[in-house]
Amino acid sequence: MRILVHDYAGHPFQAQLSRELARRGHKVWHAYRSKVGGRAGALERLPSDPDGLMFNPIVLGPRAAQRRGVLRRLRHERAYSRAAAALVDATRPDIVLSSNTPLIIQRSLLRATHRAGGRFVYWMQDRISVSQTRKLRRRFGVISAPAARALLWLERSSLVASDAVVAVAPVFTVPLLAYGVSAERVAVIANWAPLDELVPVPRGNDWAFEHDLADRLVFLYAGSLGLKHEPGALVRIAQALPHAAMVVVAEGSGAAFVAAEKSRLSLDNILVLPSQPYERLAEVLGTADVLVAILDREGGAYSVPSKVLSYLCAERAILASIPRSNLAAQVLLESGGGVVVEPGAVDDWLAAARELAGSKELRDRLARDGRDYALRTFDVAHIADEFETVFNGALLRRRL
Repeated sequence: MRILVHDYAGHPFQAQLSRELARRGHKVWHAYRSKVGGRAGALERLPSDPDGLMFNPIVLGPRAAQRRGVLRRLRHERAYSRAAAALVDATRPDIVLSSNTPLIIQRSLLRATHRAGGRFVYWMQDRISVSQTRKLRRRFGVISAPAARALLWLERSSLVASDAVVAVAPVFTVPLLAYGVSAERVAVIANWAPLDELVPVPRGNDWAFEHDLADRLVFLYAGSLGLKHEPGALVRIAQALPHAAMVVVAEGSGAAFVAAEKSRLSLDNILVLPSQPYERLAEVLGTADVLVAILDREGGAYSVPSKVLSYLCAERAILASIPRSNLAAQVLLESGGGVVVEPGAVDDWLAAARELAGSKELRDRLARDGRDYALRTFDVAHIADEFETVFNGALLRRRL
């Protein structure tokens, strides 16, 4: 098969899937949004990569790359849509698998795929219409209603028109069926993390020494930190445990909030850093004694934080404030890799943080159980089998 894997966000596990598919003899193009400074690690060709794998960063000019503000965002998505559609026209894939993609771009990719005679597989990582509507309502109030309806139409129409849908959690099948997507076109394939890239490293690694963290008790949050999170939960850990370091390696409005609270409350035990190069992620995660994940109650209804899966690979204890109904919380409870607290339960949250801070034995047990779960579950060969089944089904249904 000729396969175009598109991941707007540029996550490592999608790239691992592309590598596995190419190893099986498929011709694979892996496309993603290029960022200023480029991306290294998982999104570059390696000497061991098969000849049939190509990486295609989608690069826009400085003006079109800007995304802050509604009008700039629309201009960006239209320009990106044209570039992504041009890639489809140039490669003529049999299958396009697209994830983490703004709805305007996703709709454009779907239409370009069908024009080129290919089959489109919508990889549903979260309910984008719900998350974007939440942002619009917070910013514009009731006047955002028309935009919210447009987002819902874009998502629903794209899902219904897709040749197959891969949902990352069973809970997403409910809205899919309500949208009118037939059950035979829906597959549930849970996310994972690349075990061979996120390996456990010593606590006293180079990154830890560079940031004077090797000899401190470290709680660490890594990843995007924005609207659907509760960054105040990180600040509360720093306040409750002044002897511990609260390290936030993140971008987004939440990271700015934590930095502002550090200054306002004079919390010297908070360290806020920008996102680090991917090739150093194992060291970053390995610097932690406890890795922290947070997602507020509303965000838990439409998002599954994939950072938890990377955390499991790192062999570190996990403290999570996530609704228990969320798949990430269920994975932590099933694996035994972490402690889960309901969002808003501040006393329970701080009690769990104190317990983890005070018990190395508990941290070691959670870390070991989490890594064991990852070793049992994150088998990319089996996962690629599942995706091939989806692709073959999509090709067959279109022929019929």
